Amino acid sequence: MNSHLSSQQAAGSLIFYTQPNFGGQNAIDVLHGETGDIANRSGEWLYRSVAMANMHAFAFSDVNPADSSINYLNHIETMLSANCADLQTLWPSAQVPLHYLGVDPSLVVPVWLHIDASQDVPNAIAAQFVVGVSTTQISALTLPGRDGMLGLPGRTDGSAVSAYCPFGDYDPSTGKVAWSGNGNIVLEYRGGQITILTYSGFPDGWSFSEPKQNADGSWVVELNATVVPDSLIISSLYTDKNSIKNDGIDAATFTATVIDTLTQLPASGQTIYWHTTLGSLSSSSTVTNAQGQCTNQLTSVTTGTATITASLDNGDSRAVNVDISAGEPLLLIRGARTSLRASGQRQTGRLVALDALTLLPVSATWRYRNASTSTAASAFLDVAPEQYLDVSLPSGETVTLNPSNIIGNGEWTDDSTSAGAFAARLNNGSCAGWGVAGWGGYSPSTQVNYGVACPAATFYAFTALRSDGSIFSWGDGNEGGMLPANIAVLNSVLEIKGSRGTFALRSSVPPYIQSWGWGVDTPSAINLTVPPYIASMYDIKSLFANDNAFVVINNNGQAFAWGDADAGGAISQHAGALRGISDCCASRRAFGVIAQGTIAAWGDEDYGGNGAEVAYVSNALRLVATESAFTALLTSGAIVCWGNPEYGNNLPDAYRYRTDILDVKSTYGAFAALCADGTVISWGNPLYGANSASVAGQLRDIVALSATSGSFAALTRSGHVVTWGDSSTGGNSTAVAGQLTDVCAIYSNTHAFAALKADNSVVVWGDPASGVNDFPSTINGNISYRAE
Repeated sequence: MNSHLSSQQAAGSLIFYTQPNFGGQNAIDVLHGETGDIANRSGEWLYRSVAMANMHAFAFSDVNPADSSINYLNHIETMLSANCADLQTLWPSAQVPLHYLGVDPSLVVPVWLHIDASQDVPNAIAAQFVVGVSTTQISALTLPGRDGMLGLPGRTDGSAVSAYCPFGDYDPSTGKVAWSGNGNIVLEYRGGQITILTYSGFPDGWSFSEPKQNADGSWVVELNATVVPDSLIISSLYTDKNSIKNDGIDAATFTATVIDTLTQLPASGQTIYWHTTLGSLSSSSTVTNAQGQCTNQLTSVTTGTATITASLDNGDSRAVNVDISAGEPLLLIRGARTSLRASGQRQTGRLVALDALTLLPVSATWRYRNASTSTAASAFLDVAPEQYLDVSLPSGETVTLNPSNIIGNGEWTDDSTSAGAFAARLNNGSCAGWGVAGWGGYSPSTQVNYGVACPAATFYAFTALRSDGSIFSWGDGNEGGMLPANIAVLNSVLEIKGSRGTFALRSSVPPYIQSWGWGVDTPSAINLTVPPYIASMYDIKSLFANDNAFVVINNNGQAFAWGDADAGGAISQHAGALRGISDCCASRRAFGVIAQGTIAAWGDEDYGGNGAEVAYVSNALRLVATESAFTALLTSGAIVCWGNPEYGNNLPDAYRYRTDILDVKSTYGAFAALCADGTVISWGNPLYGANSASVAGQLRDIVALSATSGSFAALTRSGHVVTWGDSSTGGNSTAVAGQLTDVCAIYSNTHAFAALKADNSVVVWGDPASGVNDFPSTINGNISYRAE
């Protein structure tokens, strides 16, 4: 060791000798508070002897809590008096380095820690502290039954030592300590006494005794961890709300209080762990404040009863229940889903998302249940009415719409003696029918009536597509109401469309396109049997029909047709050469298509089969038709028309330059358009609803349009209904006006309307024989717009 003192100065220091000589000759000294490692320099010491001059020597082994591999089986820690002449005699087999510190008893007070040998783990403490009146740091170790130094405070009144105390589990078989936590203890010397000012961070139940003085003047503190029970409890747990709404926003706040039962005082700094059986908590754990309290919050998007539990490390816990109920929805959806009616009666449903409080449009995410993509918008065109539709707000609230609820059929003519029928898809997946019985106005047999995804119609029959790809039919057997045996066994059907009296299907297996009904199974002047070359097309993506012809579109957007050649069953050369067709629409005897924004038409020219007058259009978006005229909605919000002037190709000049059109619907001979400001414009034949002047003042805040063969119905944001047109086909709803509140969607057949309400009831009006007088009240409560 380096010598720092003269022989006179050495009298106040711990002195090590290089030979068995106690006369002070050839001495090497160590300053007070300076640590020397004698074991690593054994070559300098003949007998490892120590001599004292008014000092003690503190011998201790190296402790390092950062290294769990150290073996402490031969741990040594003691105070040596001056009569100890040979260290090697005391510790002949020490396996760890021994350190020596000169301790002047007139300056510092040794304080020991005692841990009972029966102490359960954790049972080891490493005290790391600075020796009083110096800057020397010591890492001492206390094991069960083997005392270690806890601190060396100075003898000046108020002198304190803060010991940082890692603790862990001592394994007497290996001598290793598995360190698991950290505590802190502060010792103070005052008035000749040692006291514990504070301790914290140690395991629950640990208690340190008041220091006691030993005969040699040192002090000892005992750890009483095995005899003092845990005194911390959660004294109370309460909530500010016993019930919340399942909107993900309404929250219940919980307050837990922890006390020490020994003192009955609040316990701060205690960790409380939280758990709930339902909903979401704002935190999984919280820490008590000076008042012994901490809080947490619960929200939920599901209903039920939530049990919220707060617990301590020692196992003490309390629980409280909160009821979660269905609150008022923040999201409303209005508008009928697409109804697969026959021929040109089919029109795509437009749905709109509204804020439930303000009734203003809101952006929502629309996604079909099994789709990988979604659309973000305030309005949505329903192209897959057989699928569940999820509509979500950014807040997480989601409304799921059932597949298309109601479909209608009937003759689409100006014959006042004609009528129609309805079929409704109920929540249990069966269909209920009413109206003209011969045309399917009855419920099918329960043996086949199950698992319905979506029904389709001809003028006089219905076919239901099941979720498993199978189908069943009912109604007039000659008009599609009777399935051929080879079709009845299919379970691969993807799509069904109906003409006047013939159904066609698209399948996932060959033959990919098949048909049945009038023109296929019965003698007729028109052959609607699918040509073999079309039946073998595996890449068909969509199917369309007018009264007596069909069209398919393949994945390249190319059209192919069959049926009555004069009515569109023979596709024109121009239309047949088109690629990229994005929309197809039918009047009674013609087809129109949009290909990359341009318009083409073929079929009977008296029914819109010649689209030359709109050949200039390059930004067409989608098509709608009456029985003999077409309207194209453009990407600019403008509209153009062609076809029969008497039945809709008579757009007033005042409407030609509008660029705010959102949607268009049609009757047999008139069009109505929904404008961006919530108003409606109409044109065409006055006998079929072209004149809306009588209700113009009511046509405000409109969000959706529906039509029969001769009248229109407009749905407002608030869920009310405005009607106009031929009163015999639903144009006058006065008789049921008081019931038409909170309406979600308006469906129709050719002669009557059916409004589906939020309370799962249906209101019908129009021709009494077309499903008004015989509406089955058992449908109410068993049909819903939203999936429940």
